[in-house]
Parts: sequence; structure tokens; C-alpha cells
Amino acid sequence: MAEDSKNTASEATKTLDALFFDRVRRMSASIAYKEYDRKRREWRSVSWAGLGLEMTRWRGALEREELGEGARVAIMMENRKEWIIFEQAAMVLDLVVVPIFPNENPETVAYILQDCGAELLLVDDISAWDRLGAIHNSVPALKHVILLEVKEEQEEEVKERDDSRLEISKDWLPVEGGPLHERYSDSNALATIVYTTGTTGRPKGVMLSHLNLLSNARAMMQMLAIRQADTILAHLNYAHIVQRVCSYYAPMMAGAMVAFGRSLENFDHDLVEVHPSILVTESHFMTRLAGKLNRELEEHVFIDRMLFKLAINAGWANFLTEQKRVRFHPMAYLWPMLKGMSTHAIMPKIVGQRLRRVISTGSPMSPAMSKLFVGLSINVLQGYHLTEAGGVVSLNTMLENYTESIGFSLPGFRIKITMDGQIHIANDNSMALGYMGKAADEDHVFRNDWLFTQDMAEYHDQHLFFNGRYEEELEMDGGMRFNPELLEAAIISDVLFDYAMVVGQGSSLVAIVVLNRSIWNAMAASMGLETKEANDPNNSKVHDTIMGHIRAALHTLDEFPEVTDFIISDTAWSVDNGLLTPTLRPRRDEVRKRFAAQISMSLSQANSEAVAAIRSELAGKANQIDVKDDDIPTL
Repeated sequence: MAEDSKNTASEATKTLDALFFDRVRRMSASIAYKEYDRKRREWRSVSWAGLGLEMTRWRGALEREELGEGARVAIMMENRKEWIIFEQAAMVLDLVVVPIFPNENPETVAYILQDCGAELLLVDDISAWDRLGAIHNSVPALKHVILLEVKEEQEEEVKERDDSRLEISKDWLPVEGGPLHERYSDSNALATIVYTTGTTGRPKGVMLSHLNLLSNARAMMQMLAIRQADTILAHLNYAHIVQRVCSYYAPMMAGAMVAFGRSLENFDHDLVEVHPSILVTESHFMTRLAGKLNRELEEHVFIDRMLFKLAINAGWANFLTEQKRVRFHPMAYLWPMLKGMSTHAIMPKIVGQRLRRVISTGSPMSPAMSKLFVGLSINVLQGYHLTEAGGVVSLNTMLENYTESIGFSLPGFRIKITMDGQIHIANDNSMALGYMGKAADEDHVFRNDWLFTQDMAEYHDQHLFFNGRYEEELEMDGGMRFNPELLEAAIISDVLFDYAMVVGQGSSLVAIVVLNRSIWNAMAASMGLETKEANDPNNSKVHDTIMGHIRAALHTLDEFPEVTDFIISDTAWSVDNGLLTPTLRPRRDEVRKRFAAQISMSLSQANSEAVAAIRSELAGKANQIDVKDDDIPTL
């Protein structure tokens, strides 16, 4: 503990680049990051000293660009050491960093670059720039595009292109940098513009200061008890505000090591190879892990599967006892024995050998999913984040973890719930400076030092329970309103479904689902269905099977209306076709537009059937009533 305390960043650190300087000075010989070398197919380590030397080269290259103070420089890359180096070099020169998800669709990239007025863009390689081909000439302010890596055989072709903005990083960077020195600047100065993922519309550019991000990082470092011995897997891109705060700035404060995930698709492989002790993620990635766990279990004999399920129940009982949610539970006594018997051979293949804490702040995790992981002693702490609030706003704690809630507010945050259930937030240090560009006219959400969100929540037992965004809530007959994300999370916990979105009207709910084609094809073949039949939702076997899986996934959520029908998406959902955000969540408005005709037809039919059922029930009751002539009213 003494070593951790010695190497923890000083509370006096005022800027993010000062934090970096402090870490290089204190721990120059220590490992800062691990990243995967695709050529050698191995994980390689990067020291703080090496990072500092590289940063001075990038600072020199940016200085030669002669960009004015406050100029916007964008970065659209996978997580890697150059992401850190570029940002730190830019901040030293008072430039404002604008991160963009590398898998973002070209139209949104163009919007972000135009909205912030970016003058320079750093991308991974020429293919990343070519993917944006349709927008190359639509961003006039963009003067320079730096390609981090270009293969030797591609260099001549790149240099011969008729695009003066392109430059290969090895030609752009000076051979040597100058000395590493600390800069003294205003902590309230604008550091970065972070664009929201835009699940319900255009992304908004949130302007965040050094103080905003440092305040949230300090709070998270303390809440997570990050130690120098920890390894954090950064698998979401640093354009994601929570990943940036919790897997970049907070570990830098604590002197912990960070491993850069290779890609979202390699998430489960990286977990096993890196063996992180802390993971910051979103709920749908935990659902993917649950699917992998189920597939792993299928390869074990019946007795092993039964013992594993028994271990989950025993672990959950032990958790409830430790949390003092129940006084006594006999299953808790079986946990030590079952843990060793049933989980030691399986869990390292799913999450590695060291994972002790998972932070999930995206969509709510289904109760079944929480029970699964917590029952296996993986401490899942759900929370709530807002880009406008500089990162994480609330989080469960180890000692008081209500897995169905989003926890307590972090130190410094004040939260109030309005009469209609909306969340209002205040914090003297973490609140954003406002919105950028075209979203600036929506600055009315910041009023009298309070952020007026459209998120809904309520308090129970001093814990905050998230009810979704107001504009995303479904309102059914009788005035019932609820958040469909809980239903969606439960549906995709079944490995048959890759994605799901629930829509509703009147008394009916319809689920739009994306089937996992390999699993569904195998199921269809086992039922003797031809390819054409397997894709026909009107086929009785197809309808009954898929509806059976949906209802089984939702059986514990009996407080919600029943899903009455489903729509099978005839296309995969992706970021490129606009149906997913870069963090692989459905873009709700786009999904509604794409399936508008099918949604209308399905809901209309479902409501007609519901009305017919009610009329039939009333008619049946009327036939059971003995009506006498003198009971008939007269005029």
C-alpha cells in the first residue's frame, strides 16, 4: 500500500498533460501499457519513459503545423499507445482533442468534423481514410490527414495520390523530440470535445475541461480502489467517455497498467489472454460473455452443468448474505465447496484468472445476467454515466451493491428527481462547459448550475433505479410507461438473438430481433426446415420456436406487458448501415424508420387480436348471465 500511495498522482495536478508528466517522472521504468503486435502475434509492453520520449516527437510535429491555440485536432483510431501520445502532445500545445469512433459511419464522421471545425485528423491507416471516401471533399476546414501506419508496398501509391492533405506519420514526425517539460495552464480550459453516440438522433459535441475529466477520474479511482498492481482492459474505444475516464485517466493516476483491446470482436479473446483484474464495459458485452459461457457448458457432461448451475445459486445466496440482504440462506454454506468443484475449470476460459471487478454503465443489465456473474463472484457494479457530466455519475459499491440499481451518486455530485421522474444533476467540478457547434442552441439543458437530463429514475433504499430515457419510454393503454431496454437486455441474453429492440402501442408489444444465423440455421435444420421456410415468420414452427425463446427470456419480467409478436430483421445491424452506434447499441430512430411498415402492420394486427380477445371474453361472460325481462331498462 505504501508503494501505491507513493505513486498515486498528486491531488494538486491541474491538467491532463500535467498528470501524464507526473506519471512519466515518477514511474519512468515501469510498464504503462500492453498492446497486441499483429505482425508478431504477441502482446508487447510499453514503458512510461518510452511513452514520454515519443510524446515529444509528436509535440514537435504538431508545433510545425502552426495551429492556433484552441484549434481542433481529431483522432479516429483504435486504442493504442499513439492515441495517448497524440492527445498528450496536443494538450501540451493547448489544442483541443476531438475523438471519433474508428467504426463510425462516414456521414456521422463528416458531421463531427464539420461541427467542431477540425483542422487535422489522425487515422490508423489508408484503408480507414478510404472508408470515408464519400466525405473527402465535404470537410473544407480539414487541412491535414496523418496516416499512422502504411505498408511499404503502399507508400508510393499514397504519395502519388492527388490529395495534398495526406501524410504518413513516419515522414511527418521529426527524428527526435525536445525535452519533456511540465506546462502550467488553467484547469478550467477546454481540453476535449466528446460527441455522444447518438442513439436517438444527431451526436452532440460536449465541451469538457481538464477539471471536468480529472474530477471524475479521481472519484472513479477511489470508488474502484484501483491499485498499481491492477491491469485494466480498455476494450471500448477512448471516444467513449467512461472508457477514457476509467481506463485511461484513472489508471494513470494510480499507476496501474492498461491493456488495449484489439477490437470489439476480439473482446472475449482479449479477456482470456490479458487476464485483467478490472473491466469497464457495457451490458450487451456481458451478454456476449454469457453466451460464450453457455456454449462452453454445453461441451461438459450433465453432472458438470448441474454443479455449475448449483454453484451460481450458492454464490448468489452467499452474495445476498454478505450484503446483509438476507440474514441466513442455507445455500450460502455450499458456495466454498461448489466454487472450487464447478468453476475453476470453466471461468478462466471465459474471463481470465484475475477479474475481480466489472463496471457497467450503459443499458441496464437483466436480473438474470446480474445473478449469473455475481453468483460466480465477479463483482458487477452497475452505474450511470453522462458525457455532459464528465463521465460516471453514480455507481454501486462493493459493500452495498444492489445489482438491479445504478447505485449511489459519486462524491461531488448532487442528484434530484423531479415530480415527473426526470434526473437533474449538479457538480461544481465535473459538469461540461456546454455544447459545441450546431447543438449549442440546445444549451437550455444547463440551467442554474443544474443539468436537466431526459433520463428517468427513482430512489429506493437510498439507491438510484434507472427507468430509461423519457423519449424512449413506451406508453401503453391505461397510462403505463416503462423502459423497453430491460426487456431488450433479457431477450439478447438468449444466444439465439444478436440484437433486439422492443416497440409498443395500445396494449401490444413487438420485438424486432436479429437472429444469430449460425445458431438459428442449426436449430432450423434440426426441425427439418428448408432455408426458405426458416426465414418465414408465418411458418408455425418458426413462429412458435422464436416466440417460445422470447417468452422464456422474459419469464421473470412479469411486471411488464407481454411481447405479443416479433419481426425478424432481414439484414444484419451494423454501424455502417446506421442501425448500430459505435458501441453496438441500436440506433432507435433509425431502426424504427427501417422497419416502419412492418412495425405498423404487426402492432395493428396484435391490437386487433387483443380487442377481439377482449370482446370474446365479454361475450362469454354475457352468455353466462341470466337476463330477465324486467331487468331490461325502458326509456
